Amino acid sequence: MAIQQYLNTTQVFTAEDFRRAFPDSVTDRNLLVRAVGNGRVDRLRRGLYVSRAEAYLHAKASAFDIAAKAAGDAVFCLLSALQLHGVLHNVSFRTMFYTAHKIARFEYDRQEYWPIRRPAAPIEVRSLLTLAGRRYQVTTKEQTLVDCLDRVRLAGGPENTLRSVGGFRQFDMNHLLGIAERSTNSLRARLGWVLQAKA
Repeated sequence: MAIQQYLNTTQVFTAEDFRRAFPDSVTDRNLLVRAVGNGRVDRLRRGLYVSRAEAYLHAKASAFDIAAKAAGDAVFCLLSALQLHGVLHNVSFRTMFYTAHKIARFEYDRQEYWPIRRPAAPIEVRSLLTLAGRRYQVTTKEQTLVDCLDRVRLAGGPENTLRSVGGFRQFDMNHLLGIAERSTNSLRARLGWVLQAKA
């Protein structure tokens, strides 16, 4: 059956993904509703699904995959950027991402998803390839440092922020200074203190 094959090969998907896969089939859409009802598919929020078919029965869905499907323009930031850059000090059960879309926070499988309105000012973003072979949009190391110092509470508090950013080994100082120029005086002072303290 086509829908069973789809659910065994696609772990995280949106209603739009499903419509593209089965463009003219009311039957398959009804089968999706039935799959949600019998627990073979989890509905996380409107239009966002995780397959619980046999192939994924014991495989935890990636929080980054879920967030990327929740917002097509997701840029991982703050705690999630620290995690993707490999320097997050404390374990986090929050996935944070910038988006231009208005999306409410939601939870799934003991993970909180925090959409944050993308700043009006330009932000520096890079495409990051993980060890698992997945590619995500994430704030650069320099942007992540500035964002975390600007929003310390959202970055896990002072201790987590300082220990995490201390894991960065080097920065592109031209990019960092460019971001700092667009920041407030107090943020520039914090940035200067951290760069001096961490040398």
